[in-house]
Amino acid sequence: MTTVDSISRARRRKRLSVAEVARRSGLQASNLSAIESGSREPTARNLERAARGTGVHILVADLGGRPPVTEIADAIARFAAAGDEWGQARVTVQLSNDLVSADPFTKVLMVAEPPRALGSKWDSVLAGVVEWRLATAGLPVPDWAARVEGDPQARWSIWPGAVHAIADEVPEPLLRRGVWLGAGELESV
Repeated sequence: MTTVDSISRARRRKRLSVAEVARRSGLQASNLSAIESGSREPTARNLERAARGTGVHILVADLGGRPPVTEIADAIARFAAAGDEWGQARVTVQLSNDLVSADPFTKVLMVAEPPRALGSKWDSVLAGVVEWRLATAGLPVPDWAARVEGDPQARWSIWPGAVHAIADEVPEPLLRRGVWLGAGELESV
């Protein structure tokens, strides 16, 4: 995910039009639109102006090679479009493992920006994994994850073809959202 992607997502999340951000930032709306679409390479100054017009700050962070949850959501969407259910499951396990291995500050940064909406099932998976891993580490759960409720009756698993877990093995944040994944299913071997 790029800085432009983050600014564009923040603009849409805040329901701001390109014209409104352009007005606030002093950029031309056509220039901002071209930057968001990728047809124009932005300068650092224009990125700063667009971020300020959106009401966000640009933060450069070293996540130790770990992708933020926004990139995991993008990967899940790409795998879904390709019909690769195993790919979706693999990147979910990657997120879970990364949230275990990272230091506390990196964990919080990895999940600070809300991921794109993927549909109730995958939104529930991401929110449940994030809540479980952060709460286990004694860290605050981001608002975007806390707001995702899911369907407790769904009994859905990320693994194609079967629900493997039994209720006693499913972490509460996942179980509450209807995601039936045992703690051991979210770890690489």
